[in-house]
Amino acid sequence: MPPKIKEHMCPLCKGTGFPKSVEPTRPGRKIYPVRCVSCQGKGKISESA
Repeated sequence: MPPKIKEHMCPLCKGTGFPKSVEPTRPGRKIYPVRCVSCQGKGKISESA
């Protein structure tokens, strides 16, 4: 039987996979979404129980 895997929403990006950028935005400057470091852009964190 495979081990149980518990998944919960990533608190860093709130399940989106892309946390809000904290860089100051200037008009005309594009901010490219950066993948969440906590969940690798998945939006969920898996824990092996």
